[in-house]
Amino acid sequence: MPLRVLLALLLVLLCVPTVQARPHSAPPRRHAEAIAIGKKALSFFLHREFRTAAEMYRRAAQVEPEEFAYVIGVGRSEAEDGRVAEAIAAYEEVVARAPAGHPLRIKAETALATLRERANAAPPVTAALPAPLPMEPAPAVPLAAPASAHTADPEVPAPVAAPQLVVDRPPPDANRSERPRLIAAWSLAGLGLVGAGFATWLGIQAQGDQDRLDALRMPDGRFNLARINYDGAVARQRSINDRWTGMGVLLGAAVVLEAVSIWLGVTSGPAPTQAVH
Repeated sequence: MPLRVLLALLLVLLCVPTVQARPHSAPPRRHAEAIAIGKKALSFFLHREFRTAAEMYRRAAQVEPEEFAYVIGVGRSEAEDGRVAEAIAAYEEVVARAPAGHPLRIKAETALATLRERANAAPPVTAALPAPLPMEPAPAVPLAAPASAHTADPEVPAPVAAPQLVVDRPPPDANRSERPRLIAAWSLAGLGLVGAGFATWLGIQAQGDQDRLDALRMPDGRFNLARINYDGAVARQRSINDRWTGMGVLLGAAVVLEAVSIWLGVTSGPAPTQAVH
């Protein structure tokens, strides 16, 4: 075989791996874009904006269809939002596309069984209330006949009473009538202080847990799955959000109680004096 032919074959063999390696530059870009969208979807999910989270997870699944975790995210978001049919459709897609034995397929099958039981559950039967009885009209009350002017008794002059000494003094039970209002005012003030203290304690606990949960994130914002799993992160964030909500409710109730107690204290003045003849 001529030397030129051997050199040409060797050149072709060297160029073939280079030509095949060029198309692999696109998947990393799609993967990075899908991860960025998935991070936004997770943020919406943790803030309980489930409808927006489902839409973001769908966009991530369109960018990287071979990653089933985004479709699982769609199912979880729709289920939390109460849209059972959409959640079932997402999990069915994972079961249909994922290979047998895949961990996400097993997770989707488990979620499907739970959602189908919820969808097939019969609604509770409510007992019908009895029809109200017809009301009878009230009997007419006869009006008294007006007195006749001819039968009226003659006017008799009233006797003139002797003048009496007028003494102004407070009623004997004035302090006793104001005592319950003062007791209620102090009680409400104490309850308001207790509620504010408990709300402060909830806020301190929630902030500490939030700092510890954020410490488990990686520099790109995702959770370090070697230190905490996805379900654990969602459960801890939900508990933190519930405590923030409880703190706000308690603070609002404390403000209302303090305002009512102040109003009761201000309006609980001494009773006015009465004239005794």
